[in-house]
Amino acid sequence: MICRICNKNAQEVVSFGRMPIANNFLKEDDFSKEYFFNLTAAFCEDCKLFQLTEQPNPEQMFHEEYAFFSGTSKKMTEHFKEMADQYLKNFMSGKQDPFIVELGSNDGIMLQNFAQKGIRHIGIEPSLNVAL
Repeated sequence: MICRICNKNAQEVVSFGRMPIANNFLKEDDFSKEYFFNLTAAFCEDCKLFQLTEQPNPEQMFHEEYAFFSGTSKKMTEHFKEMADQYLKNFMSGKQDPFIVELGSNDGIMLQNFAQKGIRHIGIEPSLNVAL
């Protein structure tokens, strides 16, 4: 496959076969229309991007009925707190007026850790029902 970033060759690493979109809870009448894609990951040695070989259409994944909220998981809440602490320690120590941007911020659970410390931030989330 061709890398999405640098257009060099990326090597397939693992394939999980054809998969439906996660958390796409369908009504029984819609089962026959369920969307499947090949969930295969690839790695580019040149730019080091780990990527999917097939990207589902964003409108199929992120919509007004998107069902996953990160903040409802105790483990994810703990993970994001630990991750934010590591970022602050390893990447922002001594930086003046840092600004955090999170792409795919879901319900903002990770950004809350930066907000509590008074750090400027913004979250970008394509699912309107999840974005806070």
